[in-house]
Amino acid sequence: MKRSWLVWIALGLIVIIVGVLITQTLVVYFNDSNANQLADEIEIQEAIARMGTLTISVNGSGEFVSSDEIELGFQENGQLVGLNVGVGDQVQVGDVLAQLKIDQTSAELGASLAAAQLQVLQKKQNLEQLYQNAELEAAQALHALEEAQLALDSLENYELELALAEQELRLAESAVEEAELNLAIVNASPSQGALDTAYASLLFKEKELNEIENQLTQAEFQFKSAPNKSVRDRLNQQILNLRVQLANKQLEYENALYKYNTLDDPPDAIELSVAEAQLRTAQAQLADAQEKWETAQAGPGDGDLAIAQAELAEAQAEWEHLKDGPDSNEIQLAEAALAKAEAELKLIEAGELILDLASPIDGTVLTVDAQVGDRINDQTIL
Repeated sequence: MKRSWLVWIALGLIVIIVGVLITQTLVVYFNDSNANQLADEIEIQEAIARMGTLTISVNGSGEFVSSDEIELGFQENGQLVGLNVGVGDQVQVGDVLAQLKIDQTSAELGASLAAAQLQVLQKKQNLEQLYQNAELEAAQALHALEEAQLALDSLENYELELALAEQELRLAESAVEEAELNLAIVNASPSQGALDTAYASLLFKEKELNEIENQLTQAEFQFKSAPNKSVRDRLNQQILNLRVQLANKQLEYENALYKYNTLDDPPDAIELSVAEAQLRTAQAQLADAQEKWETAQAGPGDGDLAIAQAELAEAQAEWEHLKDGPDSNEIQLAEAALAKAEAELKLIEAGELILDLASPIDGTVLTVDAQVGDRINDQTIL
C-alpha cells in the first residue's frame, strides 16, 4: 500500500539550522532570574565604523537558541528500528535520521505486496523493452543502410542500371504479347480440325471403356465357374483391378464427351475475365518498365550523387550508433530501478515495510525523544 512520506519523525528530534550570512547574527537567551535586569543595564555605545577585525564578546550564563528550528516525526504507527543520530550531531539535507517499521493490517499488507509485485513486473518489462526496441531499431537501421548503398551503387553504375531497365522493358513487352495471345485463344471459335480431334478423342475413350467392361464381364463369369479357391482368389484380385480401371476410363470418357459438346460454346465468363485481368496487369507493368527505362536513359541528375552519398553517410552513422544494442546509461537506470523494486518486494514479503525519515535541512540535532525498539504512535521524535 503506497503511503505519503512527510518530514515527521514520531521520534522527537529537533533539527536546528544555524544560518550563515555575510554578517553573522548571534542571539543569546539567558536562563537565570536576573536576565531582564541585565538587559536593562546594557548601555549602547556608538563609534565610527572602520575596516578591520571585529571581535564580539559575550559574558554571562545561559543557552544559545536557534532562530529557526523544526520538529520531525513519522505520521505512521509502528516500531522504531533505526536511529542514526544523537544530540549534538550535525546533519545535512537528505540524511536518513531514523527508520520506522510500520504496522499494517492483513489487507494493507496484501495490497502493498500486490503493488510491489506489479512494480517488479513493470521494471522487468521496461528493461526487456529496451533490448527489444534496440534490436528492432538496429534491424531497421541496417535495412536503411543497405537501401542507401544500393541507391548509390545504382547512380555510380549508370550503364548497368540502363541495361537492367532495358531488360525489364523487354520482359514486360513479352508478358503483354503472351496475355494478348491468351485472350485471343479464349475468345476464338474452334476450328474444324479442333472439332475433329475432339470427336476422335471421344471415340477412342469410348472404345477403351468398352474393352474394360468386356474384360470385367469375362472375369466375373470365370469367377463363378472357378474350380478351386486359388483360382477364385486370383480372379477376385483381377476383378478388383478391372473395376478401378473402369472407374478411371469412365471419368476420361465423360471429360472427352463434355469437351466435344462444349467446344463451340461461347467462352466461359470467368475464364474470359481472368484473361482480361492478366492483360491489364501486363500492360501496367509495361508502362512502369517504359518509364524506368526512359529515366535510366536520362542518367542521374545534378546533385543526385551528392544526395545519395549524404544519405549513405547518415544511414551508416545511424547503424554504427544502434548496432551494439541499447544505450548503456538507459540500461543501467532500468537495472537500478528493477533492483530497487525487487528489494522493496523482499521487504514486504518479509512483512517489513520500513519508512525512512530524512532531514529536510542542514542543522544540529538538539533533542532525541525516542530509542530504537520504541513503539511510535504518530508523535514527534526529533
